[in-house]
Amino acid sequence: MTEEDINTIPEAPVEAPKKKRTYRKKKVEEPAEPAPAEIPAEEKPAETAEEPSEEEQTPHKKVPEQFLKDLNEFAAILEANPPIIDPIREVFEYHLIDPIDRKTFPKMVNAMSMLLGPAATMVVMTGCHVNSAAFFEDLVFACKGNDKAKAAVWIIQHLTSLYGNRVQKAYTLSSGTMDEDWHTIDVNTYRREGENPVWTIDMVVNL
Repeated sequence: MTEEDINTIPEAPVEAPKKKRTYRKKKVEEPAEPAPAEIPAEEKPAETAEEPSEEEQTPHKKVPEQFLKDLNEFAAILEANPPIIDPIREVFEYHLIDPIDRKTFPKMVNAMSMLLGPAATMVVMTGCHVNSAAFFEDLVFACKGNDKAKAAVWIIQHLTSLYGNRVQKAYTLSSGTMDEDWHTIDVNTYRREGENPVWTIDMVVNL
């Protein structure tokens, strides 16, 4: 083999070195922590102006519960016996026809108690000796929704229009005081004593 033949022999192809494969580890994605839920702020009710109480809304003064209870008793008497109005007027006429002194009012209370009983007598005599339009306005307001009690108030108001001035004078002489504002008067003019309800006049006599 000549040198020329040697030069013409093709060289065997040289294999390129194999590239090494590199394996990348997949990054394990950690689950994302949930964002804290937004807690809605407590809704505060809109500030509203305080509504005035019923007492502040009206000029009427509160009537004691015991007085209203006794008024209902008087209303029941009127409903059961409507003609009793005439005997009530006779009691007023009989005791107020004579000159009024400090014994007149106790005598009237005693006579009226025989006719109406102590509770109803207290209501009638208190209304008459207070002798005030404001007193009856407060009573009517306290009786809202109670038509029978309102009718009883009207009867007392009518009696007061007839005899109020003289009854007030009799009360003043017996007790020695007369209040300008009816609310300053102790509406429980008569005091129950003992087991049986007996009304007595609570008065101080200055000699």
